[in-house]
Amino acid sequence: MRPLIPWSGFESYCMKLSFIIPIFITILLLSACAPAPVETEMPLAASDTPLPLPSETSKPETSATPTPTATPTRTATTSATPTPDYSQIHLVRTFAVFEQSSQVFLDLGQLEGEYYAIGRYSKLENIHFRCMKNPEKTNELVCKGGGIPFGLGIYFNLYEAGTNQLVYENIVSFTGPIPSPTDVVCEIEPLWESNQGELGCWAITCYQNGQWYGGTGDTCTKPWPFEWKYTYP
Repeated sequence: MRPLIPWSGFESYCMKLSFIIPIFITILLLSACAPAPVETEMPLAASDTPLPLPSETSKPETSATPTPTATPTRTATTSATPTPDYSQIHLVRTFAVFEQSSQVFLDLGQLEGEYYAIGRYSKLENIHFRCMKNPEKTNELVCKGGGIPFGLGIYFNLYEAGTNQLVYENIVSFTGPIPSPTDVVCEIEPLWESNQGELGCWAITCYQNGQWYGGTGDTCTKPWPFEWKYTYP
């Protein structure tokens, strides 16, 4: 059982309550009128998961500017140079002056160009021939060289001057006029159709010291072997 409070004490207690109660009510009213506290969001703990990267706005791809195609230019057509046909070269004749000079006559056909020739024989030095076109026969080539012993076959090689290419080869021999014996003088008579001969043929009669030595009625059918000293009849 609670102890009894004397009146004087009770009155003093009531006076304290009358003082405290209004304060308390005032606090309650102030509390009721105060704005509600804003809840502060607690920061999240750091996570090991990386944050997603901001997405890049894709830029429109620039269309490549087309490179102009070069129009192919027409290449000049070069026609191949035809290879000369050297097989058309053939021997016409040979001629020589005994131990003085030699000549080789060749038919070139349709060939052009410049040429030279070399004659070879094992017991002789090389014989060089200077070749040129015959002004009277444009398809004929005349090669002139030094003296060659008669009846001796030599290797005749023809070369194209610009390329030194061997274009013709043959074994040729030479015959021609032999110097006449001492003091032989010949009379010659040109032959023609009315005289049973041909143009360029001759009848020859030779004398030695005033005596008949020999001769031929037609040099075209029976060549006179000697290089004669002649007088016209």
